[in-house]
Amino acid sequence: MCTVTYLPLEKGFILTSNRDERLVRSQTEIPKRYELSGQTVFFPKDKESTGTWIATSAQGLSLCLLNGAFDKHESKPPYRKSRGLVLLEFFKYRFADDFLANFDLSGIEPFTLIIACEQTSTPYLYELRWDGENPHLKPLNPAEAHIWSSATLYTRQVQEEREIWFRKWLKENSIFTQEAILFFHHFAGRDDHQNALVMTRGNDRQTISITSVFQSGTSRKIVYEDLINQKIHRTHVY
Repeated sequence: MCTVTYLPLEKGFILTSNRDERLVRSQTEIPKRYELSGQTVFFPKDKESTGTWIATSAQGLSLCLLNGAFDKHESKPPYRKSRGLVLLEFFKYRFADDFLANFDLSGIEPFTLIIACEQTSTPYLYELRWDGENPHLKPLNPAEAHIWSSATLYTRQVQEEREIWFRKWLKENSIFTQEAILFFHHFAGRDDHQNALVMTRGNDRQTISITSVFQSGTSRKIVYEDLINQKIHRTHVY
């Protein structure tokens, strides 16, 4: 939910997310199979909102959510719907243009949604930011690597520093594997406890899980690491 990387593969991608949350909201169901809008979708479920921050379908569409859009905003609850439920609503439309044309985002707290798909002859990657008033849809090059950090937790200066960590990792890793990017998500910036990819800020908030979606042709899987209970779950997407 709060740090996301995208790595291109020859026939797919790896989408990985670190979830930074309050410890009182750490209860999450491991990734399971659900049927949504005629699609088979796999995702870990937040027990509080019943939504999720990352999901992938057997049809090749993957989504990942970060809190906030461009800058840190003032949260003004109550909101009409949880952002994690908005992510699941996207599967009704499957394409960003259709989603924006048909889904009412008013009353939703600002977010950034990463949309990655390799289900068509031409893979695509989009970044959708909702600032609370207007949507901002940006196409990205699916053949390039990308990193995002939540605007609600990390200043622009820290986001730029994390970009440097990522670019250094890219130079040292010419072949992208799920194992290698998970190592990055565990240890990048570890000397800076408040801003490392696995972060800790007192007893209030910390990185509680890492989720990685691997899609390459017909090979699709999710690795979910529960950092609180120190358990790893591997799920095949089918």
